[in-house]
Amino acid sequence: MNILKTKYNFWLYKSKLNKKGQSPIYMRIIVGSSKTELSTGIFVSSKNWDGNRQVIRDREEDVEMLNEKLEILKKKFKQSFKQLMELETDFTPEMIKSRMLGENIEFKTLLQLFTSHNAKMKELEGKDYAPATLKRYNTTLIHVQNFLKHKFNQSDILISQLNLSFLNEFEHYFKVVRGCNHNSAVKYIKNLRRVINSALDNQYISTDPFAGYKSKIKPVTTVFLTKDELSRIEGKIFDIPRLESVKKIFLFQVYSGLSYIDLKNLQSSHIIDLLGQQWIFTTRTKSKIPVRVPLIVSIR
Repeated sequence: MNILKTKYNFWLYKSKLNKKGQSPIYMRIIVGSSKTELSTGIFVSSKNWDGNRQVIRDREEDVEMLNEKLEILKKKFKQSFKQLMELETDFTPEMIKSRMLGENIEFKTLLQLFTSHNAKMKELEGKDYAPATLKRYNTTLIHVQNFLKHKFNQSDILISQLNLSFLNEFEHYFKVVRGCNHNSAVKYIKNLRRVINSALDNQYISTDPFAGYKSKIKPVTTVFLTKDELSRIEGKIFDIPRLESVKKIFLFQVYSGLSYIDLKNLQSSHIIDLLGQQWIFTTRTKSKIPVRVPLIVSIR
């Protein structure tokens, strides 16, 4: 978190007068170089305002009550500042003002949202989501934490502060700092997008930070093994049992078309004898699509 100098002061809007010739007192809230104004609702004569001491002089009617109102605003400022500091993320003058006015704004942070998203996904693991999917989102969360520390030296960020620049910097971080290729970087950011979509759905934010994000997965040319290459792999005998097992598992995947996770979950009960021919009867882990594969000699 970048701790910017945060302060306030009261000032008299002398050029603005009511029918009694009094001017309004405003509270100026400053965070770094940004500022906003808050009307105190107090009007006084310019001669009765002490700008140096930030108080109303005794000559003003109801002076004690008016000065007490200024003190209440000071306390609200300090309380709001403390609450926002506890979020351990950057904040703006407008956010302090909103807190002071008691506006019912829930300041959600990115890590709060991401952690909640992954917790709900965990509850649906094995039902709607595969363990590998949950693992990818947990990995993305770790990358977000590391990126925030690397780029902003802070532990979290308000989702309202996310913008196109943040996403572009996040992609740059993956490619330069993490050494990821383009598609890997975009896939991680795609996971982040899902979390941000939940923030939009719950109206935590009204503007989509991804609106101008243009990076997409680039097509990859798949290189297939030739029949000769496959035959050479089949004929290769490894002296190390572990490598020989890896070869057999690889060939089983090639001839059956099963993915790694489907092969990992394969059990003997999935092998069915049908009219003298053995078949693999299982279901794709990710898509839930039924799989029927004859257990040909090459697979055995």
